[in-house]
Amino acid sequence: MQFSKRLTFSGIRAATGFVASVGLITASVSLVPAQSPSRLDKGEVTNREYLEFTLATGRAPPDHWIKGRYPKDAGDHPVTMVNWYDARDYCLWKGKRLPSQEEWMVSCREKGFPKKGNIWEWSSTDQGGWKLLCGPMSVCECTHRYRPEWKNAVKGFRCAADQPLAQSAGQETVTRP
Repeated sequence: MQFSKRLTFSGIRAATGFVASVGLITASVSLVPAQSPSRLDKGEVTNREYLEFTLATGRAPPDHWIKGRYPKDAGDHPVTMVNWYDARDYCLWKGKRLPSQEEWMVSCREKGFPKKGNIWEWSSTDQGGWKLLCGPMSVCECTHRYRPEWKNAVKGFRCAADQPLAQSAGQETVTRP
């Protein structure tokens, strides 16, 4: 007896000509990435977006906010005065992560990479206990190193999400004796 159904894989970054066999089940699929392996948010996380995070989680707001609120007319400005842990946790709260140095640089070099402010952005890349920062403004390099617990008025971040994979030849055949 044979059954066929479409396979769905999540969390797989790359596979080509993937064949799996578990007991009596054999699956053969070919997965191809849909564009790039990750996608960065269109811009840096704003004060308004970060405020939602602080209210929902009880996380302390940035030090320069007054009574837990960002300065007037600064809602669309990139949030700053956040350390690497704050940035990482915000991204996780959104179901995302911080981009790596490589992801950030590749995206930055694409036409129209949006940057709202002249800030350095946290990355997930670690160099001996130091975290790499990328930017600022028109610079597409990640050359600045900072301790993850440090923060200042020119450090912000954006998040990245893994790109779903497109599927071709995605049929599973289950054979039972």
